[in-house]
Amino acid sequence: MATQAIILVGSRWHIPWEGGEILSNLLAEEGISSTRTDQGSILEPERLAETDLVVFYCEGRWVGDDPASRRLTPAQEADLVAYVEKGGGFLGVHGATVFREEYALYPEMIGGRFVTHAKFTEFPVRIVDREHPVTQGVEDYTVMDEPYIVDRTTDSDVLLAGVWDGEDHPFGWVKTHGKGRVCYLANGHDRRSLDHPSVQRLLRSAARWCVGAT
Repeated sequence: MATQAIILVGSRWHIPWEGGEILSNLLAEEGISSTRTDQGSILEPERLAETDLVVFYCEGRWVGDDPASRRLTPAQEADLVAYVEKGGGFLGVHGATVFREEYALYPEMIGGRFVTHAKFTEFPVRIVDREHPVTQGVEDYTVMDEPYIVDRTTDSDVLLAGVWDGEDHPFGWVKTHGKGRVCYLANGHDRRSLDHPSVQRLLRSAARWCVGAT
């Protein structure tokens, strides 16, 4: 059976459908078929049971009383986390660490929460762990993007560091959650980063690692 992925998109500040198409094409290069949607309802146990990888290119915190502000219902959140705990793969891209305070299970699974970002700019990204399958063969690079500052939990292994204001900031990590593999990559505000060759290589390698192919 072919490797299957779900890409959940949704954003007021980024390029959800265009970014989702870029991610879908990258997954296809790795032999992974994908379905793109902005509906959290796709994360039902029956569908997840047939899925090898879930990719989030979305936020879970919008504004005010907008009904879409709750990206996932509590049941969808629980089903997603249970899927990963049982061995499913999860790849969070850019705004995947932006979510509402009432998320009870997702924060521990993804391993961090967005705090803020500095002004959109060009900055270097340093490879911290060159031996991990996600980063093998990737050299330090410079990218135009949002310099994300994320409150990372301590149970993940940092692979990338964004460098600005004279400091290193965690910019990508991997972890396990139950039997599942989780990777978060902070690049991805728009095409300027999603089209970057190093970012694309990282995304492809991360997808392979999350589904246990490397």
